[in-house]
Amino acid sequence: MKIKGAFAALLFFYACAAGLAQPAKLSFEAITTAQGLSNNSVTAIRQDSAGFMWFGTAAGLTKYDGYNFTVFRANPQKTPNSLHNDIVWGIQEGQKGQLWISTLGDGLYQLNKQTQQLTAHQLSTQPGRQYMNIFYSIYQESQQVLWVGSQLGVVRFDTESKRMHLYPLPAPNEVVFCITQDRAGRLWVGTKMGLYSFDRQMGRYSLVRLNNQPLANQPLVSALYLDGAGVLWVGTNGEALFKLGAQGAGLFKVDTHDSLLRAAAYQAGGLIKKNIALNGIVSYSGELWVATDEGLQRIDPSTNRVRTYRANQFSANTLSSSNILSLYPDRDGNLWVGTDNGVNKVVKTTKQFFAYQVKPAMPSVRIIDNTVTSILQDHTGGIWLGNHVKGLYRFDPRQDSITHQLAAPDNLHALLSNHVWAIFEDSRKRLWVSTLEGLHRFDVSTGRAIRY
Repeated sequence: MKIKGAFAALLFFYACAAGLAQPAKLSFEAITTAQGLSNNSVTAIRQDSAGFMWFGTAAGLTKYDGYNFTVFRANPQKTPNSLHNDIVWGIQEGQKGQLWISTLGDGLYQLNKQTQQLTAHQLSTQPGRQYMNIFYSIYQESQQVLWVGSQLGVVRFDTESKRMHLYPLPAPNEVVFCITQDRAGRLWVGTKMGLYSFDRQMGRYSLVRLNNQPLANQPLVSALYLDGAGVLWVGTNGEALFKLGAQGAGLFKVDTHDSLLRAAAYQAGGLIKKNIALNGIVSYSGELWVATDEGLQRIDPSTNRVRTYRANQFSANTLSSSNILSLYPDRDGNLWVGTDNGVNKVVKTTKQFFAYQVKPAMPSVRIIDNTVTSILQDHTGGIWLGNHVKGLYRFDPRQDSITHQLAAPDNLHALLSNHVWAIFEDSRKRLWVSTLEGLHRFDVSTGRAIRY
């Protein structure tokens, strides 16, 4: 039976249900404590040079090799070479393969991945002064220098000498949450009470005005990201997103009225959520991705288009939670999204997938006619499809036609069974079809089958 010009009628064509043909829709795969994660609140993510994923959580550090999990938790006895505080906020990798881990109360840890031993580095070891060791994110300037946000200011750590130097903030009760560096080598520091630029030679901080409120009422800065154009994106807790536009060789605009650097609020039609997570801004697939407590936001700065992805308990493959805590694009093209209910992975693809169906059906509906048990492209370019109850189909892409071969037990030149399990073309370009009732050699030119 041959149908001309009816491929759209017989093999219903639509964009793949997984959404890969629709860039606006994403499919998420969740990993939680049920699979082996140390805790579901994932606050930091890093891929090491060997390709392993590391997740910092509210209850320990987790290594993931794609199959198995290794968990590092705080030791109640506080034995040497173990974590003493397992709330992890930052992860970086050193030149020798060691990991640097910042914790909320026990300083900076160095993890030897070969021995799995941990060594703590602290600002203070005196009893009652553990608040000095509350560390947040880590910015790696070089293999020898780390800059760490702390409860008291910016900490410079020399990875060779293991020495720490604290640069206190000018205002009391300040906390440094995030740090980055621009093209001119200037450090930018996000704090509890606003954004500062930091002159490391002078050890001096300069406040940047983000809003029109008094300097004492500047918003908490939770995330900093410098894009490829040299624009500094500033995420806040309470006032969404700001940016400082670069001018020339990494210079930024200065307000002549008060001689302060001034950032501009990034509105995007008012769609940006107010509360942005710690280090919650990254670049992925040419767009800006922002972690908020109301979902994952995908921003195209060239068009100001904003898409928001949220958890949906009634829809499969959505985020496991809308409260996003961390983001990380890995070297394999995946985006990892940490939440308060596990970590989610988005697999990047530049391919578009399409589904072809014998009988049209929604993704959630399974129709037996659409079950393909085997597939083969022959030497002419034709596509052969075997079905386990409906026989054999051949689609000719050039003629836009499809041929259907059904079993006819009483016809010696037809298939003996509609249960087709395998299709093979040999070196002599003969087609062989395996069915539940035996093997057939199929003559493509005549449409006849020879039974064996």
